Amino acid sequence: MRQESRGRRRMLPVLLVASAWPAIPASAQQGAAAVSVVNRTGEEIGALYATPPSVRDWGFDRLGASGIPAGATRTVRLPADGNCTYDVRVVLRSGALAERRGLDLCASRSVTFGPGDAVETPAPGPAPGGAVPAAPALTLVNRSGMAISEVYVSPTGVASWGYDLLGPYVLAPGQSVPVRMAPGPCLFDLRVVYANRAVQERRQIDACRQGVEQSFP
Repeated sequence: MRQESRGRRRMLPVLLVASAWPAIPASAQQGAAAVSVVNRTGEEIGALYATPPSVRDWGFDRLGASGIPAGATRTVRLPADGNCTYDVRVVLRSGALAERRGLDLCASRSVTFGPGDAVETPAPGPAPGGAVPAAPALTLVNRSGMAISEVYVSPTGVASWGYDLLGPYVLAPGQSVPVRMAPGPCLFDLRVVYANRAVQERRQIDACRQGVEQSFP
């Protein structure tokens, strides 16, 4: 049986520009874990994934709707769960990948990606027009009369639910939030926890279908 993280929720694990995540802070952010990502690759970084080395799946794109332009620096928030060591992967607009493994982000709060850092180009290569290859994605819509306080999404067949994607935020009635996953499996399971601790789950959602939407209840 899957067990979701029970630790105090302080950060938004799926990091997007605030305007892209219409969520409401449930409590003030304290002790925020963050890393400055410097893009010196010469092209835009379209997606970024950061997970502890012990986690096999890359999880969710932490940039959301906005990338990191060439020459720019962006602060990316991470879960304030005491973990310091992360593997970081970025996907460039050309489709090439660059990675840093075993980074101690408590000792160094900055990571730089340069023009020689691309390690591979995922098959079948970049999409037409130089876009990042399509990744599984879905939109979560709260059509209930109660706030959703926790959201978990994990690949079908994975034993753990992983991190709560909302962190210290809630998804109020009528609000929606986009979720992008790393390129790979299409089937995902979804679990939401309401403010009254009621739980709903959806299984084997095909997140590769364009425009897939999941409404609750």
